[in-house]
Amino acid sequence: MLIGVNLGSLAFRNLLGIGLPQSDQLPHFIVAAVTLGTMVGLSVWSRGTLRLFCALVGMIAGYAVATLSGVLTAAELQTVRAAPLVSAPGFAAHGWSWDASLAIAFGVAALANCVRTIGDVTICQKINDADWVRRTCARSAVAPWRADSPMCSAAFSAATASALTRAASGWPRRRV
Repeated sequence: MLIGVNLGSLAFRNLLGIGLPQSDQLPHFIVAAVTLGTMVGLSVWSRGTLRLFCALVGMIAGYAVATLSGVLTAAELQTVRAAPLVSAPGFAAHGWSWDASLAIAFGVAALANCVRTIGDVTICQKINDADWVRRTCARSAVAPWRADSPMCSAAFSAATASALTRAASGWPRRRV
């Protein structure tokens, strides 16, 4: 969500022409309004293929208005025309390297994604099955936390993502 907020603030600065000279703000605003209006209008009020491709049609409309209003110059269009239609990204400016200090951050991010996946699977199964119950196990020295915790059954097996997912979802006990 934070990425969307950051990109949204950048989009609104471009939409309103913040940072541009006063004379360039109105044409940029018109191009942005036509592009966004086309996308939203097709998404809300059209059906079928136009609704499916509303973003593409909005971009084409935006390019057309930008070209007609002079926001997109002939030199800039020539740069776009000269670019290949499909190409692999270049890594000339960047090199391949390994920084061991990033392994901890990567591990934390991987663990956070595993926990989120467990939560998503659990919520989806609770929504889809009114009789869903979490598996339980007895308290022991190995599992001193709550007996109905999803970590409970994982404590007796390898603590892998699949074991945690099975524990949270109750998969072995589900009726299909």
